[in-house]
Amino acid sequence: MGPNLAIVGRGRLIAGLALSLLLCLRTAAAAPAEAEAKRLTAEGMVAYSVGDFSTAIERYKAAYKLAQKPGLLFNIAQAYRLAGDAKQALFFYRGYLRDVPAPANQAEIEAWIAELEAKLNAPPPGPDAGVTRLPTPAAAAAQSDVGKEVASSPPAPVDRPRAGRPIYKRWWFWAGVGAIAVGTVAVVVATSGGAGAPASDYPTAEVFR
Repeated sequence: MGPNLAIVGRGRLIAGLALSLLLCLRTAAAAPAEAEAKRLTAEGMVAYSVGDFSTAIERYKAAYKLAQKPGLLFNIAQAYRLAGDAKQALFFYRGYLRDVPAPANQAEIEAWIAELEAKLNAPPPGPDAGVTRLPTPAAAAAQSDVGKEVASSPPAPVDRPRAGRPIYKRWWFWAGVGAIAVGTVAVVVATSGGAGAPASDYPTAEVFR
């Protein structure tokens, strides 16, 4: 019995050493892959920060193939949404929620998902969609304060013009031109400008800690 027990014990020792060696080899093989995933993720963050979303998506996807970190799915979804690809953004948001069922930013993600679904289900825009029609100068002048004042005031007596006097030397000609100019400027100011997307639209997930 003694020699048999010694053989069994020696076999278990050899098996344990082999298993430890295998685990060490796997860890050593995984280390370069994770280092490459970190490098790709960093490059993706730089591209994302400067608005190069196509490059960011490419780097994040390559990193995810090496290290399946859920945060990469969120970052890919963000890049697709900001690039205007609603279908792909939905796919990766849902993939992120599948791997992280209750993230801290779940309410934001669900709001983005609802917005993207509404965008995909919306009817196609008509031929005049997005076209801003400005009023004519006469209509703009009539809507301006100066135009309303001129329209509501009683007509001033107009001297019969003397022969040979040009029309541009008459006071009422320049009053009308001024009213049109003021009204047009007011309309342009009211329709110009536009704020960018809020900062909360741009967060990314921390992938490697």
